[in-house]
Amino acid sequence: MQRHLQLVFMAVAICALAASTVYAVPNYNGGNGITSFGVAGYGAPVPGVPIYIPNNFTGLNDILSSPGGTFQTANPIIANNIASYGPGLLPSAFFQVGGGNVNGAFGAGTVTTTGPGVGFTLSDSGPAGGSASYEIASWNANYTEPVGFVGTYGNVLSIGGVLPAVGSASVASLRTVITSANPGSPFFGGVTLPQLVLADAEIAPGVFSWVALGGTGAAILTNLAGGYSGLALNRIAVAIPAGDAFTVTTTLTAYADPASIDTIAPDLNLFNGLGPLPDFSVGSATPEPGSIVLAGIGAVVLAWVKLGRRKRAA
Repeated sequence: MQRHLQLVFMAVAICALAASTVYAVPNYNGGNGITSFGVAGYGAPVPGVPIYIPNNFTGLNDILSSPGGTFQTANPIIANNIASYGPGLLPSAFFQVGGGNVNGAFGAGTVTTTGPGVGFTLSDSGPAGGSASYEIASWNANYTEPVGFVGTYGNVLSIGGVLPAVGSASVASLRTVITSANPGSPFFGGVTLPQLVLADAEIAPGVFSWVALGGTGAAILTNLAGGYSGLALNRIAVAIPAGDAFTVTTTLTAYADPASIDTIAPDLNLFNGLGPLPDFSVGSATPEPGSIVLAGIGAVVLAWVKLGRRKRAA
C-alpha cells in the first residue's frame, strides 16, 4: 500500500512539473510606451475594411483611422492630439478630462499600460457626428523565456459600454508585432498578429452597425438600450525555446462619439465554444486596476472643475 501511494505521489509530481513547464509563461522585463488623447474629425471615405495610419513611435501603420464596415474615416494625427505623454518607462497611467481642439471637445479618458496589457476608459458626451474623442497607447514590452514554453499565445480585446443615441459610435483596435533576434525563435524576423477590431454604432432607433474581427474569433452583442459588449482574440500554438528574448510592440486605438467604452473581463460565451483564452497573453486590452483608480480620479477632477465654475459664477 505504501509503495502504491509513493507511485501515485510520483505521478502527481511529474504531472505538476510538466504542467509548470508548459504553462510557465515568459518573464516580463519591462518596457516603454507613449499615450495620447485627442479629438479627430471624421467623414468620407467609407473604406469598408480597416484602415491604419503611420505611428511615429512604433514605426508601423498601426493607428486605426477606420474600422471598416459602414464606418467613416477619422484623422488621429499628431496635430489633433490635445495631450501626449512619453516616451517613458512602464508601467504608466494617464487621464484626460475635458479640453479639445478645432474639431470639438474631448470627453474623459484613462489609459493604464502595464506592459503585458492595457486598461482604458473613454467617454464622450458631445453631439453625434463629425468628430470623436480618441486615445492612443503604443508600447514595447520585453520578455525572456528561461526554460522553454510550449502552449498558446495571443492577445485579447475585451470591451463594453453604452451607445446613448442614434448616431453614437464606439471603436477599438489592437495591433501587435513580436520580434526576436534569435534565429531559433518563432518570432525571428517579426510576427504580426491578426488585427483585433471591435466597433459598434446605432444608425437608427434600435438598429446597429458593427465590426468584429479577430484571428481566432470576434463578436459584439448590443441590447435595444444601447448597452454592448465585445470580444476579439488571437490564440496561436507556439514553442518558445529556452533563452529566447523577444519584444512585443502593441498599439491600442479607441474612439467614442458620443458613447462610453471600457475594458471589461472577457466573456467567452460570446464565442459559443471557440475555446479558451491564450495561455500566454501579449498586449491584451482587459481590465487593469490602475484604470479603475484613474476613472475615479477623473470623476473627482471633473466634479472639482464644475465646483470651481459655480464658485466663480457666484
